[in-house]
Amino acid sequence: MENKGEAEINSVSIRPLIRSFLLALVLVIAVGFRHIPRLDPDQLFFLQKLEGTSRNDVILLGDSRVFVGLDPSAFTRAIPGSSCLNYGFSALGYSNSYFDQVVNRLSETAPKRLIVLAIDAASLTPQAVHSNAFADVYGMNATERFHIRTFAPIWKATDPIVRPHQFYANGWIPVKGVPFVPSESLSIYSRFFARTKYSEAILSDVARFVKAMSGQGIKVLALRMPTTREMYRIECEAGGYPPEHVRRTLVDAGASWLELPNIDQDSFDGSHLDLQPAQRISKLVAETGARMLHP
Repeated sequence: MENKGEAEINSVSIRPLIRSFLLALVLVIAVGFRHIPRLDPDQLFFLQKLEGTSRNDVILLGDSRVFVGLDPSAFTRAIPGSSCLNYGFSALGYSNSYFDQVVNRLSETAPKRLIVLAIDAASLTPQAVHSNAFADVYGMNATERFHIRTFAPIWKATDPIVRPHQFYANGWIPVKGVPFVPSESLSIYSRFFARTKYSEAILSDVARFVKAMSGQGIKVLALRMPTTREMYRIECEAGGYPPEHVRRTLVDAGASWLELPNIDQDSFDGSHLDLQPAQRISKLVAETGARMLHP
């Protein structure tokens, strides 16, 4: 058994080792942090959305037009007792991997279930299928996901950019207070459609998904989110989007179609809805879905 003097000697001798260890740990973290590429704080939101485990009666599918434009709380108000998840991802192109995840997030026990399927030209292009926020986080390995969870909150806290939106656990990102520039996204989409076009094969994949869901008694409400009229023209002419053919194909597969008007004053950048129009459209879509579930 050691005496008091030996204990003091051991305590004194180990302190430099502890200090050296702590210093080394700080250096490792500092050096490692410097070599982590700067992350988009939004990636954490999409990773959390992907890794969520909640099962929902209503799921909203689509790209950024959906996660900005459709408020899940409008659906839970219109369909009492229901749960709703906005499962939109930036630049989403519809793929079987995405549809598999949608099925995993649908309630297995709810007697009435609804999928809101937002379609536009970009979501039916090969470029969007292979390069989007869902594909980015879905394809990450464990180390990359760890980096996102660890460092994205730090980048977000130190990011000098003031973002005009907040993230909700139900998947919605309402946007308000941004400058109203309805032509902002037009050139972006024009360049996008110069590289890729509407794909009939992707529409066929979407139709098979709709048919499978309808066959299980799940209601599918398809629509195109409102944009400016000029954006709609670019999608049809430059993107090769055939609106009537898309509508007919999805209806034949078992979906109901809701036609929404393109109102220039509703979109702050030509592509996405400002907060008040988003709330108005959310209410309209939610009430339509409620009538489908409870005719």
